[in-house]
Amino acid sequence: MLQKLVRNRKSYLLLRGRTYYFRYSIPLEARRLCPLLPIEVKRSLRTDSLSEALALISQKLQLIKLLQRCVDPKLLPRLLTRLLDFSEEFEDWVVAKVSKLQERPQAVSEPSSVVRSLPKPTTPHLSVAWGKFVKWKDWNPKRTKDNQRLFENLLFFIGDRPVGDISKKMLRRALEAVAKLPQRNKRPYKGLSLAELVKFRVPERNRVASKYVKEHLKICQSLFSRYLVQEVDILKESPTLGLRLEYEDQRFASLTDTEVLIALERSKRKPEWFKWFLKLAVYSGARRSDIARLR
Repeated sequence: MLQKLVRNRKSYLLLRGRTYYFRYSIPLEARRLCPLLPIEVKRSLRTDSLSEALALISQKLQLIKLLQRCVDPKLLPRLLTRLLDFSEEFEDWVVAKVSKLQERPQAVSEPSSVVRSLPKPTTPHLSVAWGKFVKWKDWNPKRTKDNQRLFENLLFFIGDRPVGDISKKMLRRALEAVAKLPQRNKRPYKGLSLAELVKFRVPERNRVASKYVKEHLKICQSLFSRYLVQEVDILKESPTLGLRLEYEDQRFASLTDTEVLIALERSKRKPEWFKWFLKLAVYSGARRSDIARLR
């Protein structure tokens, strides 16, 4: 899509086709304080008039200054949410337009109730939005297959509902549920469906790694923030904004001397290369990739 940056004094405008967008790059200092903030945000101003677009932006300049000077990481997401919310500005713009129309002589006057409220916008269901998102991303087959599995987990716990109805609380609960899933390559979980797996009380040692949970969070951020908010402008605000989860990864924890001896003893039943691979790792502390490159 053809984009033309409208350049003038302190302009935050972007022209896409015939519609002006508000575009703001988050300062580096703000992103260091709050790493979950996006690099850049966009919002449709719903107008093809440069003067109207500039008028809408001018009402946000004070808020931009506040955001640039803010040093509170908890306050930054709230300021960004206010910056991207143009509902009040749109309402004032509509009222001003209606007032101008009422000042003009008209043969037939329209009832004022016609312009009082706009219909609530409808949003696509999660599965529909995902299908369009996958086409937009154009991943390779392997990446598509891997990400499809992540999405199926999210869809199971969130449900196929309109994306506009999905809240941060729903996403948090879904991610917490994913964190309690077992590693599916272990018995007795191997080959079972999600509906069957959620019935188990899985010990922590058999649960999925924190990296696996964070991959689900990254997919959510890409789908909601990058695509639905910035790219197609379906949502005003991403439910992933400020969403942060921390899990302790049990798979790479430090081992006791007893556990190391048990691992070495059991390696005797493994192939010869595996036994020496493990011994080198134990006695040298080298990483797997370093040992694999030895010649």
